[in-house]
Amino acid sequence: MGKPNNIDCPPAPLVRRLAAMLYDAFLIIALMMAVSIPPVLLNGGPIRDGSMAGEIKNFIFLLYLCGWIFLFYGWFWTHGGQTLGMSAWKIRVVSETGGAITWKQTLIRLLCACLGLANLACVFNRKGLGWHEQLSKTKTILIKPL
Repeated sequence: MGKPNNIDCPPAPLVRRLAAMLYDAFLIIALMMAVSIPPVLLNGGPIRDGSMAGEIKNFIFLLYLCGWIFLFYGWFWTHGGQTLGMSAWKIRVVSETGGAITWKQTLIRLLCACLGLANLACVFNRKGLGWHEQLSKTKTILIKPL
């Protein structure tokens, strides 16, 4: 019996999705700390003087951090479909056709996931898809039982 293709794999259970998210959260925290060092050293930390220039610099810093999060997920999802947390919990992100997702799909997934509770929709959806998956035309699948 051959290995099932990604289309035939069942959707990942909510518990595994949340566990992978927690696992990846630790990696994201470490990444944010590491990539924050250069801008903080250059700028001296967040600017809280109430000036418009300070607010603009803080907003640019926020966009900088969001860019790194996008690169983190984008790289892993477009190159194998798994972050380290997803690999540990044996789940993978694939496109509707079963192949690798694109950078555009990554962006849509992340923007929709920022709305919060996106994964809870998978419990109520017949196909086991969260809102972010429905809008980005992707799915999170279970690749192997633990």
